[in-house]
Amino acid sequence: MEKNKAAKWVVFAYGLPGHANPGQPVTGDAANITANIRIDGGAANAVDDVNPAELEDGYYIFDTTAAESNGDLLLLAPVSSTANVQVIAVPGVVYTRPPNFNALGIAADGDISGNVDGAVASVTGAVGSVTADVTTDAASRNASKATGFSTFDHTTNNVTLAAATHAGAVIPTVSTLTGHTPQTSDHTAGIAAVKSKTDSLTFTTANQVDSNPLSIASSGKAATNLRASALGIEPGSAVTGTLSTTQMTTDLTETTDGHYIGRVIIWTSGNLANQGTDITGYTGSSKLLTYTSTTGSPANGDTFVIV
Repeated sequence: MEKNKAAKWVVFAYGLPGHANPGQPVTGDAANITANIRIDGGAANAVDDVNPAELEDGYYIFDTTAAESNGDLLLLAPVSSTANVQVIAVPGVVYTRPPNFNALGIAADGDISGNVDGAVASVTGAVGSVTADVTTDAASRNASKATGFSTFDHTTNNVTLAAATHAGAVIPTVSTLTGHTPQTSDHTAGIAAVKSKTDSLTFTTANQVDSNPLSIASSGKAATNLRASALGIEPGSAVTGTLSTTQMTTDLTETTDGHYIGRVIIWTSGNLANQGTDITGYTGSSKLLTYTSTTGSPANGDTFVIV
């Protein structure tokens, strides 16, 4: 999706437990589906296209305006007013591309094709050839080409080229900049003042952390044991699906049923942050965790670790 350009966003509707067809695509629900859009983490605003058009098999599509895509990170949050119907955006989050993203191309040899308008702040590395003027104004850019740089005006950052194509010539050394005021010795006093402050700093070893990554408190075994325990920690996030006090759909990648039974889950964000409970079941196909009841329900995006 290109930034600040009108586009389309697909959503998918399916039945939740309690629906006539749980887990199956929901059709004919366009009039009941709406969505909010968040731009760069800002406030939720209703999409101008109030209801989407239905495609097929549970898929619907919203038209989004240029203003609704005018951000670097977009999030679409669709919902249905029909009971037991869940709607998700496909995808839920989009990082936009800059305007005119497709106007430039990179060839196999690394060269950039297309037009570069405006001033060029700097060029690092060798210049193989220049077939147009390198200046900040359109009139000079369309003027003559050169085998060497003839003038340099530091007040406008313009490099003016003479009549022919510049093809690997050595760029002359700039020895004098008209209007430039040389630096005086005024900076010496400032340097001395900073030095006097740093000379007075005192460092102690109290509460110092051992800088050796292969040991803890001079114990290599302690570092090895800590590494082994850390490798067993499994991070994850809650995702839209089943989110209750005893079950949670996750983004875990494990596909084996019952894989996490007996381990402990600890939430690290959201409503259940710092709360933990034991895992009593896991479904590999749906990534659904079952656990001993908590004081509340997790929300989409809440993070956790399994220890």
